Amino acid sequence: MRAPREVEEKLRSLLPHAARPPRRPEVRDVFARHAYIPPAAVELEPGLRPYAVFNPAAILEGRRLTIIPRVVVGYYWYVSVIAVLEPLDIEELLSREGAVLEGTLRARTLIEPSEWFESGRGAEDPRVHRLDGGRALVLYTGVAATDPDEQRRVSYQAAALVDTRGWRCLSRDVLSAVVGGARYPLPGWKNGAAIAVEGGRVRMLVRPMVGGVGALWYAEASLSPFNVELETLRPVMAPAEWEWRLGWSTNPVRLESGAYLVAWHGVSRHDQGYRHGFAVVDGEGRLLAVTPYYLLAPRTLYERAGDRPLVVYGCALLRYSDLVVWVGGAADTYVGVYSAELSSVMEHMVWLERG
Repeated sequence: MRAPREVEEKLRSLLPHAARPPRRPEVRDVFARHAYIPPAAVELEPGLRPYAVFNPAAILEGRRLTIIPRVVVGYYWYVSVIAVLEPLDIEELLSREGAVLEGTLRARTLIEPSEWFESGRGAEDPRVHRLDGGRALVLYTGVAATDPDEQRRVSYQAAALVDTRGWRCLSRDVLSAVVGGARYPLPGWKNGAAIAVEGGRVRMLVRPMVGGVGALWYAEASLSPFNVELETLRPVMAPAEWEWRLGWSTNPVRLESGAYLVAWHGVSRHDQGYRHGFAVVDGEGRLLAVTPYYLLAPRTLYERAGDRPLVVYGCALLRYSDLVVWVGGAADTYVGVYSAELSSVMEHMVWLERG
């Protein structure tokens, strides 16, 4: 399924306006590694074996950390569900130094393949935005099959409304565009992360593929149905010459200034590894500042050896005291818990002139 020509043409016309701030392919890793959660430590529903547990969203309430990972439950088609782990004490996790968690963490499935846009590989890579009334918006990637033999799979930006009190999925939909009175799902869009939800609309960061170019974008959409408002589309930042593509890595975190801190990833043309920089955007996704190099990159065994080597990924960024806590995936196999002083991230920012 292709997006309507009007959508593709609009994206192509806007892409040249993406920012290209000076950056260089260097790493200045500022994050401490505290703990890794292996798939063997996660107990899912009976009969479902976690082969890999990674790329989680997370919610922090006081010291209570709830991790919401992608869990691979089958290796023939590499099918994933999104699950919820039993809460952990963030202070206890941050007291560790590169430890691998032992014991058993109970988990329950939150989003399993049930819609056509999840028919190929299930549900992947959630980012969560808390709402009032014990609810949350979960933006995730649904992967559809295009034929019965699963020769091709197509990613779609999906959204689920969930009840966080009982961890139930209430509804879900796929990001679409309305053109000429007809609704068209948008293939190849993913990495969605909500900045704000107001009046049934979401202001979000998202990553469509445009003529093979994976740049960072901003968009606004209604939530019911989940339709992008085409006039709000705006490119944010283009990949550098050494990157295959960019993508948003985490949920945005609101700063005292009212702006938002968010991580993005670049996929290397040299080794296909995932490395992360940071940006500050305003409430409408405009780029205010960016790190000119990566601040988080694979360096430990658990980030270099796994189902996909040389990968640290999102999807959760949290504020805890003076720290930025990253709860992410390692080598497409483990959940990793990382932290850095907020000041040590911000001191690397290069602020852009606005004119």
